[in-house]
Amino acid sequence: MTQIEKTDPATAARRSLGGEWFPSLRGLNFRLLTVDCQLLLVLIATLGAGAEGAAGKKTKALPPPADLPGHVIHLARQLIGVPLDESDSLTGQIQKLVIDHLDEWMAGRAPSLLDTRREVESAFAHFRNPLFADVQGFSRAWKGDTLVGIGYTLRWTDYNRVNVFALYQSRDGKSRRVALANFVPYTDQRYEFLPPPSRMISASLFTDSVPAKASSASRRLFTTLTART
Repeated sequence: MTQIEKTDPATAARRSLGGEWFPSLRGLNFRLLTVDCQLLLVLIATLGAGAEGAAGKKTKALPPPADLPGHVIHLARQLIGVPLDESDSLTGQIQKLVIDHLDEWMAGRAPSLLDTRREVESAFAHFRNPLFADVQGFSRAWKGDTLVGIGYTLRWTDYNRVNVFALYQSRDGKSRRVALANFVPYTDQRYEFLPPPSRMISASLFTDSVPAKASSASRRLFTTLTART
């Protein structure tokens, strides 16, 4: 009579996995499990390093271009979506770049208004909608010298705009800046010379294109440069 061996569930489970019937498989199973874990760890480390590298590339800020037009457009693009009352830092940096360049360029020459205007316009050569820079200027004789007024209106929306105006005095083939002003925001600038009542020459700087929400003082802004002959 054949005797049937009774086994408990735990023993049966070990036998089904080869742990008791095939003792050599236990080491093989362990080695395979170890190799799989190592491959998994290598894969996780590789993916983690790639993700960290990608995050580093996204957060690393690129330096601004070395040339003036490239540096100006680099700053101006950051103005898009920025309210006017929070734009002082960016517009101030742009003004410093443009005016510092113009001071250096004007120092060794007494240029015509056309040449001066072209030099300022070149700083905004990369501007495209919605960025605009409108450059205006005038040139006038005064006491044997020449006064060159040059300014620009920087605009990045229909309403957000700032103005910069610089006045230069030219003599003996050299020029120096004698005044620098910022006009009321939300306005454009243009220049008109009024007939002198006697021996007075007046150059009035008018503002136009003022939106309805601008104050009455802004809409009536007049800045007069007066010189006696």
